Amino acid sequence: VTGEAAGSQEDIVLSIDCGEALSETFTIPAGSTADSYVQSYEDLPSGAECTITETETGESSTVVVDPTEDVTVTIEPGATAEATITNTVTFQPGALQVRKVLTGEGAGSQEDIVLDIDCGEALTETFMIPAGSTGSYVRTFTDLPAGTECTVTETETGESSTVVVDPTEDVTVTIEPGATAEAIITNTVTFQPGSLSVTKVITGDAAGLQGEIVLEIDCGEALTDTVTIPAGATADSYVETFDNLPANTECTVTETETGATDTVVVEPTEDVTVTVAPGATVDATITNTVNYQPGALRVTKVITGGAAGLQGEIVLDIDCGEALTDTFSIPAGATADSYIQIFQGIPSGTECTVTESANGSTGGVQVEATDAVTVTIATGAFVDATITNTVTREETPSGGGEGGGSSYLPMTGSNPGMSLLIAGGVITGGLAMILIGGAAARWRESATVRRND
Repeated sequence: VTGEAAGSQEDIVLSIDCGEALSETFTIPAGSTADSYVQSYEDLPSGAECTITETETGESSTVVVDPTEDVTVTIEPGATAEATITNTVTFQPGALQVRKVLTGEGAGSQEDIVLDIDCGEALTETFMIPAGSTGSYVRTFTDLPAGTECTVTETETGESSTVVVDPTEDVTVTIEPGATAEAIITNTVTFQPGSLSVTKVITGDAAGLQGEIVLEIDCGEALTDTVTIPAGATADSYVETFDNLPANTECTVTETETGATDTVVVEPTEDVTVTVAPGATVDATITNTVNYQPGALRVTKVITGGAAGLQGEIVLDIDCGEALTDTFSIPAGATADSYIQIFQGIPSGTECTVTESANGSTGGVQVEATDAVTVTIATGAFVDATITNTVTREETPSGGGEGGGSSYLPMTGSNPGMSLLIAGGVITGGLAMILIGGAAARWRESATVRRND
């Protein structure tokens, strides 16, 4: 019995067949070490032919036995015939199974993974798991000599800009006879943390006049914080970055204080919700447009004068450019008073002109109006534009007929001629009154407006 595995074999059984002279078995028990084991058989007839056959070599799951072939000898007179069978016992070869396990939330997002297998002279190999793989991957290497030491090393973990890979350390195993040694390397793949960049943009005509601006950042368990931009910050972009946030975290940025004051109005964009990307910076931008608080135009029409109430319709035209174009009408017959119309929501700094396009003059009254008024709208305040109309009666021309008029004495009795004269005088007088009345009426219709321009 010889070989590196001698002593690991099972029972070895030899069958000795010398025909009628001898039929025997020779057993070398399991575990017999490397040595020579001898059994002698005597008193065999000369010329007997003996064949020794190994019926059981001792081979098992752990050892391989390489015996010599059957041996046949002939017994010589007075001599000892020798039959030698040699068993070379070696260990059964084994196998190496390399298992790569991918786990973690980022599994499938990694790059190529490369394992180096080094079993010395017995084996040198690489095992690659392609990018994007998930689950477990196995490769088996067979016919490795028992006792061989194999080391599995991960030379490329698959880590990238988007994932972090935490691998187990190198694994070294020894190949057992007739068995499979397993080397397991587990990669836990997680997403690279990301960053949140919060940008506050301040713009608008009144930028720099706003109050304090406060932003609340809510990323759940990962982050709760605030960003404050102090009052008076000028038109610009203000950035604050929050790092090391778990990938796929959802963050909401809410503006709790816009900076609006009595003098400025702030129009912010709505809340912004973003998801943090692996290994990247995601931006959440909220823009505040700061403008002056709008003002208001208060147009006052004052009607005064002795004939107030006798004028016609008065119409004022209001021209504030793109901000406002409108009219303000005071109906005919409006009595002496102040009439007010307010126009709100006009941008600060707007120039408004109020012009009277109809002053209410008629045939019997004259109207004296103040000039057009131009004002500039102030921030968050009322600006007054007042136009006064003074209404007076048109003066009536004096006169009583030629000769300066006449007087009549009372009469008694009957005088047809005189009666006719009186009647004529009455009629004439009546006609004079009508004419005067008609003349007066016609004069009122032709009255003109007097302005002190």
